Amino acid sequence: MVFDVRTDSCVGPEFPPCTFRLVNGSVLVIVSLLGFGLNFFELFLLARRITLSACQNIFIANVAVSDMLISLIGVIRGLGIISEIFVGVWNGRVTAFCGVYATLNIFITNYAMIVLLPLTIDRFFALLFPLYHRKHFNKKVSILILLMTYIPNITTELITTVYRILSRVQVRYTPNYHRCQTVRPGYLAQLTGHLTYTVPFVIILVIYAILLIYIIRHKSLAASFKILRVSTTIILSSLLWYSPTLITIFFKLNLEYKAAQILTVTMFYTGSLVNPFIYFLTHPAFKAHFRGKRYVTSDSVSKPR
Repeated sequence: MVFDVRTDSCVGPEFPPCTFRLVNGSVLVIVSLLGFGLNFFELFLLARRITLSACQNIFIANVAVSDMLISLIGVIRGLGIISEIFVGVWNGRVTAFCGVYATLNIFITNYAMIVLLPLTIDRFFALLFPLYHRKHFNKKVSILILLMTYIPNITTELITTVYRILSRVQVRYTPNYHRCQTVRPGYLAQLTGHLTYTVPFVIILVIYAILLIYIIRHKSLAASFKILRVSTTIILSSLLWYSPTLITIFFKLNLEYKAAQILTVTMFYTGSLVNPFIYFLTHPAFKAHFRGKRYVTSDSVSKPR
């Protein structure tokens, strides 16, 4: 890899004010640290207190793992906004850490939308095909669904890695957005964005449109609410926080610095903080746990989800 030696500065009209950088970076660090801690606590409770026999819980644990890793990247991203030293820029030179961070940043954040897809598929079968879901959706099927949804991202990352090795990809620090990034060909970056954000987003919307039609036709709002309340709240919340990033990818928008930082960066990482609260407030197993009562989950859709 080739490392660009351009660094950051707070001097001159071309760079954003240091005050905004300090505030924005500090907020991002605090939000990401809280998100990491809450998602770790959620995983701890899922593993120690609440059975993972229900497929929904496995997929929600998958979302929590993704949110925890995203929060970890968010901490580094926030520190990098405050000072380029934290992302591997030392004495005017971009180090190898900058390249490693850039690669991990792309790989982890690209899963943000994909991890919502298995949860959506699970609720689709739980509502429309309850007997099939009860009989066939087990841990093995859950793991298979997870692997299948990760294939697009893994494939594009492998292609990108081969390209980097063969063509000596340049790693640079961008002073306008205070981050490390690898320079990839436009078509590859666009393909990755669509496979990891646009395609899962469209599939999720189509599935929920089908579920909505089913609920309206069968007038089963109360029963559907029990099955969908946890997953739907998490999914809709995540789509809200990730929507600015999705819009900028789809329409190739070049936003003004502060708008880009607030909409596509701060909002993106804030979603990882919100999801644990949704789970704590909506999942009956967590409510029972904190009230000291016993709650047994099951793959059967006849029980609350």
